[in-house]
Amino acid sequence: MINPNELRIGNWVEAIQMLTPFEGMVYRIDAFNIHVGFKNQTKLADPEEINPIPLTAEWLEKFGFEWDGNEMTNGRLRFYEVNTGNWYCLFHEGHEVIKSVHHLQNLYHSITLTELTVKK
Repeated sequence: MINPNELRIGNWVEAIQMLTPFEGMVYRIDAFNIHVGFKNQTKLADPEEINPIPLTAEWLEKFGFEWDGNEMTNGRLRFYEVNTGNWYCLFHEGHEVIKSVHHLQNLYHSITLTELTVKK
């Protein structure tokens, strides 16, 4: 479960509807539901049915990161995997362990003031 305060419009999350998980993008948050878009459909999800998507090399590649030796970079941020599922992010002001897609999106926005979008 994700605290709704951690979410921003455009964050990728896993939502559960009718016991079926799906990945989608948050497009609206209101007092009772989180609205998630999925393949040109929109679905309502209770905040308790929203889970983080684990950050993987595949997700970094979707956002346009490329391998440079043992790191993945997009020119602004560099990542390397410290343990399976734990990506260590290096940037000009410090470093963070990033475990989920929405945390990466939020970090990227706070550093660059631009959205990190799916490229592939």
